[in-house]
Amino acid sequence: MDQTQRALLSTLYERWYGVLHRYAQWAVGDALLAEEIVQETFLAAVPKIEELAAGEHPERWLIQTAKYKALHALREQARQRAKNTVLEESLAAPDQLGQWEDREYAGQLWEKAAALLSPEEVALLRMVALEKLGHQAAAERLGLSLWSCQKRMQRIRKKLRAQRRKLEGGTP
Repeated sequence: MDQTQRALLSTLYERWYGVLHRYAQWAVGDALLAEEIVQETFLAAVPKIEELAAGEHPERWLIQTAKYKALHALREQARQRAKNTVLEESLAAPDQLGQWEDREYAGQLWEKAAALLSPEEVALLRMVALEKLGHQAAAERLGLSLWSCQKRMQRIRKKLRAQRRKLEGGTP
């Protein structure tokens, strides 16, 4: 990156950081997540700095990128909420769902999961459901490819759902 490109990036950052942050915070409703979105937007701008310098309105690209990053963050939050309910939905009886905050009850659910799953599967489920790691981060921690991690989580969910159906008297 040459001096003019650095100057452009610095100027864009100074002029548009506040606007992008306000937009992202409005979109996701969280100041810290908005900060991450704006940082990711400017990180994405670095490899495209030549294109941005050649264009008439680089701010349009920044706004559009921040918009897509905010949408991605919202989707990721929704996915994370869904992942966090997997254990509860899979092992808890319908009348016990309100007891999830009870540590003893949560411990019982984990014991049931540990009895049903392999230690590797429990470790992966713990990373995704409790530590709230995304599939990519969990895959990196375990030395797996993203695809392998996703498939393992899919199989874990399938086992847990089958166990839930069995406990409820249905067919697995």
